[in-house]
Amino acid sequence: MKKGKAKFEAVRWTIERAASEFDINPRTLAKRLKVAGMLAGKDKKFSTAEICRAKYGDYELERTRKMKEDADAAALGNAARRGELLELAECRRWIEQAAAQLRQEILAGPGSDADKDAKLNDLARVVRMFADGFDGADRAPERAQAAGPGPGDRVDPRTAAAA
Repeated sequence: MKKGKAKFEAVRWTIERAASEFDINPRTLAKRLKVAGMLAGKDKKFSTAEICRAKYGDYELERTRKMKEDADAAALGNAARRGELLELAECRRWIEQAAAQLRQEILAGPGSDADKDAKLNDLARVVRMFADGFDGADRAPERAQAAGPGPGDRVDPRTAAAA
């Protein structure tokens, strides 16, 4: 008899047999295998590793995800300690205060109502651009209403001061 590594045949599982052995409902196991993108081999069976990933999850994937989350959290903490981050609410307040001041100056300044309308429309567009940068596009209709008129919208300078 030859000495060396003994060769073992890989264990292959049908869903029913694996479900019985791993104490899981066969439909649940089949669903998890499908969600994980694992297809049965030519023998219509799955490897032990595939069954384990479907039953218990993918440890390596979860470990990698956690490591990335930990690294991201450390990077954010470092950036905060270096003073490289701004509070979103504080940025919004600065922009709103600046926009309110500019709106008052436009309304009190020289120029026709049409000139003031154009300036107020430009100001509202800039404020919306900042808001889009803060929030993304998913809340654009709410912001557009709150931020005031957009390009091409008519503004009554006498009522715009209240906005």
